[in-house]
Amino acid sequence: MSARQLNQQLQFNQLLNTLTQRIRQSLEVETILQTTADEVRQFLQADRVLINRLLPDGKQQVQVESVGGAWPALQNILLPNSQPLYEQFCNAQEFVIADTDLSSADIVPELRDFLQQYQVQARLVLPIDYEGRLWGVLVAHQCSAPRPWKAVEIEFLQQLAAQVAIALHQGELYQQAQAEIEQRKRIEATLLESQAQYASLAEASPVGIFRTDAVGNCLYVNERWCKIAGLTLAEALGEGWLRGIHPDDRETIYSEWTRATHSRQPFQLEYRFRKADGPISWVYGQATAELSQVGQTIGYVGTITDITAQKETAVQLHQVLQRLQTYIKNSPLAVIEWDHSFRVRQWSESAEKIFGWRSDEAVGRDLSQWQFVYEADAERVQQSAADLLSRKIPHSIVCNRNYTKQGEVVHCEWYNSALFDESGELISILSLVQDVTRRQQAESALSAQVAETQAILSTIPDLMMVLHRDGFYTKWVRQNLATTLLPRDSDPVGKPLTALLPAEIALRHMEACHQALETGRVQQYEQQVQLGDRLQYEEVRMVPYTADTVLQIVRDISQRKQAEQALFAEKELAQITLQSIGDAVITTNASGEVVYFNRIAEQLTGWGEAEAKGRPLPEVFQIIHEITLEPALIL
Repeated sequence: MSARQLNQQLQFNQLLNTLTQRIRQSLEVETILQTTADEVRQFLQADRVLINRLLPDGKQQVQVESVGGAWPALQNILLPNSQPLYEQFCNAQEFVIADTDLSSADIVPELRDFLQQYQVQARLVLPIDYEGRLWGVLVAHQCSAPRPWKAVEIEFLQQLAAQVAIALHQGELYQQAQAEIEQRKRIEATLLESQAQYASLAEASPVGIFRTDAVGNCLYVNERWCKIAGLTLAEALGEGWLRGIHPDDRETIYSEWTRATHSRQPFQLEYRFRKADGPISWVYGQATAELSQVGQTIGYVGTITDITAQKETAVQLHQVLQRLQTYIKNSPLAVIEWDHSFRVRQWSESAEKIFGWRSDEAVGRDLSQWQFVYEADAERVQQSAADLLSRKIPHSIVCNRNYTKQGEVVHCEWYNSALFDESGELISILSLVQDVTRRQQAESALSAQVAETQAILSTIPDLMMVLHRDGFYTKWVRQNLATTLLPRDSDPVGKPLTALLPAEIALRHMEACHQALETGRVQQYEQQVQLGDRLQYEEVRMVPYTADTVLQIVRDISQRKQAEQALFAEKELAQITLQSIGDAVITTNASGEVVYFNRIAEQLTGWGEAEAKGRPLPEVFQIIHEITLEPALIL
């Protein structure tokens, strides 16, 4: 061996010793690995040194890396699967890969391309054997040029790889120890925290907590227990807790406690505490045994929950249920409860009265078991029930006909509601039923009467509307299209008179409306309406209707007025004619009383017309028989 080789061997040994000492003295695996990679690269004058971990899929994960500044880094990069290293390791655990020139080396193309990408020209790969398995590899790269690897360099790296395995093992043991220490610390911290939390929870708990020894002597109670029981901790210790128990419940508690302890079953019971100031509180108490490691009872831990409010609620609920039953019993409405199959659950006395079936006859039946719903109404009832069950509607009101036990048909109004629980399951269906047969008959009679009234109204040729005292129409009663008081296409409801009629006509209507409301008497008057070139005569009546409205009736009397005017003209003509003839003309009524005297009659009789009117004809006009000169009989 030359002096140069001997000197290099010496340097290798010194470096190996140094790294070995560092590995054995340090427990920081990552630091040791990184230091090893840095010093090996400097010593070998290599461009890159890696320590890679072999993954199950054959790829390599770079754990640490030392690289010269001119070359790209591979830290944390996954290297492609170069060859079956596991098989090589199993076949020869001291295998070495020493590629002096990567361009001519026998290597997987994918790996060759990858390494050339990072400018690798030569490589040296040695296994890291960790407890008989291939943990990873120690790798040296030469990037500047191909490099022949010397035997002493390979030997050095082999020994160093063994020391790396020792470092890994040592680090793993250290990490396990550290993990165990940390775990122990966490357990101790958790235990302390649990104890603190238990103490805090015990004091903040909404339930009373107590502990006793094996014979029932109190060892501990929390603040909530003291508030519920009305005792202090000092008063409750030992057998003191018994002083708070209601005297009537002590024997029951003792019996139940004895039974639970002998049978090793949990203690559960509702009982009462009587506080020193008098109030009574109900509690639900429960306790369970504390056992030693050998299974011996060493005490009891339990809780008490204040259920005073629940008890009071239960009493109130019972009272409400009693009142409800009273209401159901005395209500004129039938109360029927159904299940999801429309089977009767409850049948009230009013249901018995309406339908005739007794409760024991109806309960348990479903609608398919007896003729109950009138055939023509069955489909409508079924649809309503389906909508109710599917929750399309929260409740329903159905008017239909039903059969009684005697086969009679009654008209009923059904008020149905479906009750569901929180999960959406149907609890029951409640029906309130009212017999509306008489009302139905009355409504039918009223409908007939209304139809008759409408028929009568349809024959009346008048315009009828309801007028409010404030001057606006509230409704049509009868719209006579022949009356042209308003335009045919107008709708006066809700509109003021001044917007529909001329001012003078609107004012006249308002005066008559107020007069009718104040006096309570019908106001009747006539009015003239100029419609284009035609003058229309109308007769208006204002009839008191309510406290604030009148019924306005308007009739077109134009034809009657025209007839009266024609008759008056004829009468005037007849008067002129009678006055101008030379004969006396006297007219009487059916009773023989004078109703008319013309001028010649006044001259012949000497009676004036005003004096003669209303007198019997013989009194003002006496005819003498021309022979006997006796008064002649006037026929």
